[in-house]
Amino acid sequence: MAGTKRHTIGMGIEEMKNGKLIFRIVKAVLKAAPVAAVTDVSCSLGFALCTAFGTAVLAGLFLQAQRLAGGMESDSIAWLAALYLGILALRKGLNVVSDITGNVGVEETCRYVFRRKLHRKAASVPYIDFEDAAIHDRLLRARNCVENMVITDIFHNLLIVGECVFSVAGLMGVMMSLCAWYLPLLLLTVLPYLVSRLKAGKEFYQLRWFQASHVRKRDYLYSIFSSPRSQRELRVFGFGGYVREKWKREHDLVAEENISFRKKDSRRLMYCEGMIALGYVLSILLSVVLVFRGQIAIGVFGAGIFAFQEVQQSTQAFFSLLGYAFGQILEADDYFGFLDLEEEQERTERLQDFSGQIIMKDVRFTYPNGGKPALQVEGLTIKAGEKVVVVGENGSGKSTLVKLLLGLYEPESGQIRYDGKEITKIRKDDFSGLVSAVSQDFVSYHLPVRDFMGIHCPESTVSDHRIESLLRKVGLAQLSDPEEYGRWLGREFGGRELSGGQWQRLAIAGAMAKPCQLLFLDEPTSALDPVTEHDILRLFLEMAEGKTAVIISHRVGLCALAHKVVYMKEGKVKAVGSHQELMESCGEYRTFYQEQAKWYAA
Repeated sequence: MAGTKRHTIGMGIEEMKNGKLIFRIVKAVLKAAPVAAVTDVSCSLGFALCTAFGTAVLAGLFLQAQRLAGGMESDSIAWLAALYLGILALRKGLNVVSDITGNVGVEETCRYVFRRKLHRKAASVPYIDFEDAAIHDRLLRARNCVENMVITDIFHNLLIVGECVFSVAGLMGVMMSLCAWYLPLLLLTVLPYLVSRLKAGKEFYQLRWFQASHVRKRDYLYSIFSSPRSQRELRVFGFGGYVREKWKREHDLVAEENISFRKKDSRRLMYCEGMIALGYVLSILLSVVLVFRGQIAIGVFGAGIFAFQEVQQSTQAFFSLLGYAFGQILEADDYFGFLDLEEEQERTERLQDFSGQIIMKDVRFTYPNGGKPALQVEGLTIKAGEKVVVVGENGSGKSTLVKLLLGLYEPESGQIRYDGKEITKIRKDDFSGLVSAVSQDFVSYHLPVRDFMGIHCPESTVSDHRIESLLRKVGLAQLSDPEEYGRWLGREFGGRELSGGQWQRLAIAGAMAKPCQLLFLDEPTSALDPVTEHDILRLFLEMAEGKTAVIISHRVGLCALAHKVVYMKEGKVKAVGSHQELMESCGEYRTFYQEQAKWYAA
């Protein structure tokens, strides 16, 4: 699909191999929270130095204790003990600082910044991309990456990995100084852990990749029988068990795959943990043998076993984090991959006033994977100030026409011009300032009435007097009390619940609140009965006086009141003219109108 870059698992792995993705992760965190991130890095370095230096000090402390036990003098045991306690205190202090900077400074700040970037990106990719299920899956994975704080986890894990490298290097130095035989024994018992963690990380990411569509279906089905909005139909039709069964099927599919993965990984871990336990036992036996042979002193015996255990635990943590980070880095590629999607091209043409006409010429549009064209318009002209009603049966292309006129979709061929300027080149903010619209699938924003009006015209202030006037005009006098404008709508917020028809009236009032020159209504009154719909739309035409208005409907009640009627069928404009002209010249329109005329009989 145009405007979409391919991001596969293979590409994610390849990018991870050459370090670009890791660099991008670190750069993103440092840019979002520079002070906290640098503080975190400093704390991790301090942890590493404390671990390595503390083990060396402890080994010296054991040796000095052995000297004292043998009746020899030790001038350094006191300051070594004090130094070791100081190192422990420093670690505690670093842990407090790291906890504050990590949880608040890095995680919360980064999640806020990454959410903003994701929101901005979703608003910038071509609207047509959201007709593709793959984009919804990718957006879900990107959102999960942000909400689960995967990127900041990777950053912290990379710091811990670096800390482990320093710690292991220092501990190995101490361990090797005590006995060289500890090193090969260590490597033989911990390397299987590295292999298993890397494999588990890759498999877990692949599992999440292929589960994305099933997770979306599972969550959607759950929302049907758990949402208060669907409870009415659920009780009337009694489909709760039917939906639950479908939800259970998707849930079980995801759960079974997760359990299968966990079982397989648990078997690997059990083997690895056995190898590590065996290594620790062998290190004790080795130390005992070395003591009996006189190759190490009794004091070194305890230090050697302690050093071996510390190295083993640090190495195990290092390998575990490495494998976990491997899978997380692949998850982060979903977020960055979504950010890398091509955006709509920048538009530079200015259009701050509409006074001429809209011209569609040779426009052709096909939905992704749609096969045949959904819309083919040879020619259509809408003049400024006209009231145009577009009618036709369901599926005739009316809503697609509106989305093209609003610039949400771009035609694959042909042109749509506003006052002679190509719509795909007009600046978004200019075009947005000229138009207002209500679609058939409008969003019922559960906000206070004042805010509901405000989001429809965020750059203008809607006075309480204007709100009251609009509400009364659309038949919502019960909401017109200014003292109630700050109260949230919807019972879940303790406010007034509206019916479907009331939400539609409120949506129309919101659209009318915006100071604009062009109004588009795409069957926003579909939940109303034909007579009420006719009254509302007639009122809308009156309120749209002096503006250009385009109303989409599969009903014909308003056609006689419009300047122009556009009759559509099978994605094509079959006839254009006044109601009377079409009644005389277009038999299909005349039949279509007469079938519905009884709905509007006086």
